[in-house]
Amino acid sequence: MEKLANVVHAKKKTRIPVVFSRQEVSKIIGNLTGTKKTYSKASLWNRTETKRGFVA
Repeated sequence: MEKLANVVHAKKKTRIPVVFSRQEVSKIIGNLTGTKKTYSKASLWNRTETKRGFVA
């Protein structure tokens, strides 16, 4: 364990939260196909409706 005492650790990256506009999300989902598109739409719909007071 003494050998590990002098190890230089990597710096942690700063993470910036990413927020997309509704138009950007529509474009991203529009480029998806198949199951990924279906799950993305369902996930987005559930989040939107839950915020409005509807529970799916």
